[in-house]
This record gives sequence, C-alpha cells and structure tokens, in this order.
Amino acid sequence: MLRNLRDRRLVVVILNCALMLLCGAVGVADADQPERLIPQRHLETLLDNSSSDSSLPKNPRRWTCASSRKGASRFRKKAWCRQTLDRGEPLPSLLRHPPPLSEPILKNAYDISIQEFAEARAYLDLGWQHDQSWRFTGPYVGTIGSGENYGTHIAIRVAYSPEVIDWLCDGRRGELPDGAMIVKEMASIDSDLGVELDQEGCMTIPGDVTPDSWTIMIKQRDQSRDGWYWLFLHEDETPWLLGRSGLATWVGDFYADGFPPTEPDPDWYPTGGPTSAGGPSLNSYGGFCIQCHGVANSESTFSSLDNLLGKSLRYKLYDDESSADDEDDDSSLTTALTDASASFLAYYDQLDEVSFTQAWALRLPGQSYDHVVASAAGPGQFLTSDQCWSCHGSHLLLAQDSNMVLTLDDEGTTEELDLSPHGEWRASPMGLSGRDPVFFAQLQGETNHFPSLKTCIESTCFHCHGAMGERQLAIDTLGADTEGCEQLFAIPPPPGVPFGKPFTRDMLRQWPGSKENEYQKYAALARDGVSCTICHHISRRELGQEQTFTGNFLTGPPDELYGPYRKVTDAHMQRALGITPKHGAQIKDADLCGSPSLPT
Repeated sequence: MLRNLRDRRLVVVILNCALMLLCGAVGVADADQPERLIPQRHLETLLDNSSSDSSLPKNPRRWTCASSRKGASRFRKKAWCRQTLDRGEPLPSLLRHPPPLSEPILKNAYDISIQEFAEARAYLDLGWQHDQSWRFTGPYVGTIGSGENYGTHIAIRVAYSPEVIDWLCDGRRGELPDGAMIVKEMASIDSDLGVELDQEGCMTIPGDVTPDSWTIMIKQRDQSRDGWYWLFLHEDETPWLLGRSGLATWVGDFYADGFPPTEPDPDWYPTGGPTSAGGPSLNSYGGFCIQCHGVANSESTFSSLDNLLGKSLRYKLYDDESSADDEDDDSSLTTALTDASASFLAYYDQLDEVSFTQAWALRLPGQSYDHVVASAAGPGQFLTSDQCWSCHGSHLLLAQDSNMVLTLDDEGTTEELDLSPHGEWRASPMGLSGRDPVFFAQLQGETNHFPSLKTCIESTCFHCHGAMGERQLAIDTLGADTEGCEQLFAIPPPPGVPFGKPFTRDMLRQWPGSKENEYQKYAALARDGVSCTICHHISRRELGQEQTFTGNFLTGPPDELYGPYRKVTDAHMQRALGITPKHGAQIKDADLCGSPSLPT
C-alpha cells in the first residue's frame, strides 16, 4: 500500500514519533523521561507491518546502540549538578525579550542581533554548558556526505543558558523563566565532521565542529501558548522580513532585474520553497518546530542531562550502494505564467490584458504575515493554517523529505505531488479564497453597481471568503454598530452567529508595517481563506438548514476542534495550541461544506 509513497522515507514518521516515544527522546531517562503518547506494543506492531526498501531495520530501536539507551543514572546526574556550580552568565538583557511579528522593525532588529550572537558563538563566551559532544539525530545510510540522513536534524550540539541548567538539575519541574535560551548548533553532514564508528557500529563525532546553522528557543511566556520564540538561522543569511511582500533577502537582490518587477520569479514563494521570499516566517512565536516539541512532557523541550553527561542516543551507519545525495526541488508547485494565457484573453475578449507590473502594485501582503497563534491565555476562535501546517503539511524543512510527498517516475522523469492535508487544501479554491483575484474582480463589480452598499457587500462576501477574519472581528466587536449588514441575508442567521464591526477590503490589505494596521490580525486570518479552524470548528447544530448557509454556521468553543476519528492522541495539540481534538461526525457531512459555500 505504501510502495508509491516513498517507502524508503517512511522512517520520517517513525523518527518523528517512534524515537521520541519508544526509545525515549534524545536519551531521556528518569525524571527527564517524556510520557509515551502511544503504547509501545501498538507502535512496534506499526513498525513491524511497515514496508521499506531501505537497508534500515524496520524497528527503530535497532538504529541505536544498546549501551546508549539507558541514559545516565540519577546518582551521576545529581553529582554533576552539585559539582557544576558555574553555569555561565544569562542572556544579555537586550536579547531577553523577543518582540512579536506585529512589530516588524523591532523584530528584524532583534533577529539580526540574535543572528550575530549565534554566529559569534557568544553563548560559549558566556560560559554556557553544552552537550558533551556533537551527535547525529538519526541513522545514516551510505557514505558520509553523499548518503541519506534519517535524522530529524543534521549534526547537532546543544548549549543551555544557566536557567535551563537549573531547571534540568531540579528534575525539569516548574516553569522556565522568560529569557531562558536553548541553542541548537547544527552542521552539515560531510567529511569535515570526522565521523568515527565505535565498537557497536554507532557514529561519533570526536571533536568540535563549526556550526553553519542554528535552531534557537527563547522563553517569552506572554506571547504564545507554548511560550517560546523560535528561530531557524543560517550562516550569512539575514533573518528579516521586509516590506509588504515579506522579503527574506536584500531588497536590491530581490529587485535585481528592476523595479517594479515585470514578471514573476520562480524563486518567490511558494514555488521557491518554504524559505523563499514571501513565505512563512521561520523566526516567530508559534513556530513549525512545535510539530515535534509539542510531544515533550514539559516546556516543549527534550533537553536532558544525559546529553551533557555524554549519554546521548548514538545512531548506526548503514551501507547502501544505491544511496546518493539526490537534491529534490523545494516545491512541488508549478511555476506561474510569465504572460497571460492566450486562451483566457480570447475567451474574456471584453477585457484588456493586465500586465504583471500593474498586478504587482495591487498585491496583497505576503503570506509571511498570515500568522495568528494561540495566546498564552488560550486560543482565539480562529488560528491561521501555519499553526496546523507543521504537523499536517509537507513543509520540507527538516533534514529529510516528507513521507506525504508522492514521487512519480515516468521513464526517467520524476514529478513530486504534495499529498499532505495542508498541501492539497492550500492550492484549493478554499485555501485561496481570501486571495482569489477572480473573487476580488467579482466583488469590485458588485460594489460598482451598488456603491451605497459597499461596506455591507464586502463584509457579506468576506463572511465566507475571509471567514476567519470577518467572524473573529465580529466576535471581538460584538455590540458595535453593524451598519445593518446582517439584513443583507435573505434568511436571518441563527442565534449564535456574531455580528459586530463590518469587515472591509481595506482591512484585508493591512499588515504589520502598513500605515493603518489596527486590524492586521483580522486581515491575516481573512487572507488565509476557508482555513483549518473554520471547518474543524463547525458545530453540528442546525447544520444543513437554510439559515446556516452563506457562512452562517455555528461553531464550538475555541479550545475544541472536530475531526473524523473517535480515538485520537490529544496531548500534542493541547500542549501546542491549548486545543482538544474531538470526534465530530459532521466533518464528513456534505452539509458542512455547504455551510460556508452555499449562498441564500
């Protein structure tokens, strides 16, 4: 069944789950041991029934050396903590409080400062404790540097601010204070690592290595549910977001062919991949790292004294003559047309062609800014899809390919199809409803005909096309002047559908750096279209009845989502988002699809 789904890399799922849950994440033991969310007997059955053409054993316990699975004893940990009184200096005060994405100037300045801090390895100058050695995060198949890495990351070594060491020595109890920091140094896997094999056939990295990238966690409890600011930094790559488009590169480089641009660039998001200009911010609260870190039983981290004491999990090296360093494209999407389709222009011959430069001037803010996370107090009614993407999408940001990418091989020509739930939704009319140019053309036509109703027409149309933003604004401004917009519905909406301040097209254009940005949060939600927390929040109450059409569905509480499965593991989502997934038969009912789609 799985043969066409890149069987060779089925281990991605196993690695992200089984090694954390079955083996004990990164050698965690005793008080550090994370709770298992999946019973071991069920997980081993899953592994035994899986199929793989790789030389890797199916059971991930065999990927590690037996002597590394036990971890350090409690006595040794306590002794190390008593002896290690000098735990370094804390993070400097100017770096202890990361700003939110809604403050782009401050955020960019902060991210650049952290980049400089990381590249200088200033945490070592502060005397921070770190893992005893560099290590792999999974097994490796083939020749080092040209084979395949089956780890979550490349080679890593982790350094810890003194607050984290104090917390580890106290048995991972309580909460980490704001400003606590964890720095994961990372280095590309190549011959420069000087990899050696121990007597059990596991890989060791005996010396220090110069990192070329970092993933960093900085505690700031009041900004998000998980309470961390996440950064993914690369050497010599500036970590900022610039302008309405959310550029992640120098403006001069982005507009190297002139300003304004005259044609789309395949290196832009989304065809340029997840780290390209305009794509999701990799330095933010509610970051994609939570897909794995949400499994940890406390503080969203797997940090363990085992690693500081040299008792990390050690992984094996496997021979495989077929291994090759086969770089895949960053995106499975087709490139946008440079010129308008001739058949389109012929069919709509009453319209003049619009140049790319003209369209560019009207562009919406980049998807980088479509980012609304669960607050420290709990989730709002709606969150953007990037809060679901990390687990339910094929984001290609880890060290190996996603198992949700289908690779088709047709006589030597390969094509990759993103079959993840997020991937199929993102490119659908629902996923694009908040950015659809055809919709905006139709909306403009309606308001041209009825200019006196412009505000209410726009708010009514965004009731479906920008449902999260329109409804969240109504919830937050309940009791405000609705300007009578609810009267546009031919059938009165059911009680429980909120109406407040109307949502307009001008609001949709707002982003953190715009002159008017009071409604930027609602704009971000609306641009995300008919998104995850629309459909999965819809209640079965009155569903399918006419009064719930045209987006007048009723929702459950903010901390519940509904799905098709009766038995689910809910701890992960609860920790990451403060939301409990529950069974809802309505998610498989066509009436649910009709509620935000059928007009009355």
